[in-house]
Amino acid sequence: MAVRVNRRYLPRYQGGAVSKPPNQRRKLVWTAPILVYSTCQSRTSVEACAAFSPEALPFLTMAYAIIKTGGRQYRVAEGDTIDVDVLEVEPGKAATFGEVLMYADGDKLTHGDPLISGAKVTGEVVEQRKDKKIIAYKFKRRKGYHRTVGHRRKLTRVKIKSINVGAKKTAAKKSE
Repeated sequence: MAVRVNRRYLPRYQGGAVSKPPNQRRKLVWTAPILVYSTCQSRTSVEACAAFSPEALPFLTMAYAIIKTGGRQYRVAEGDTIDVDVLEVEPGKAATFGEVLMYADGDKLTHGDPLISGAKVTGEVVEQRKDKKIIAYKFKRRKGYHRTVGHRRKLTRVKIKSINVGAKKTAAKKSE
């Protein structure tokens, strides 16, 4: 039968390595168990929800949407500023994103199949800019081969103004 050792309870030496001679070793210290969570195991959101009311934490109930533009998906809320691939819109003008994949408002969740029909996100273009330079360097040793390739992505900075789902309009039509 194999004995499994919990490494948290093993002794650790303060200072220097264990391989030093006995007269040069530091004091032996027993360590207490430590609860360590990685980012994927963190429970801060669960603890925050359990400890506070929704009025105390407005960010837990804030409405957001997931939009698709330029082959990427972005989580946006009203007032957010995002950088998307270049759009042919002048700064100061409005940009509309029609590909809305999901909308959440507090505990209400709406998702499309794959898109929510009639939903749109409206934003104002703040500026047209370039991303930081990315350099790719290819190299093969002993062959005299090296290539340097680089680029800067062109981006559009957009400030999100409103999120419209469109479900309210369809409900009003059904009631008439």
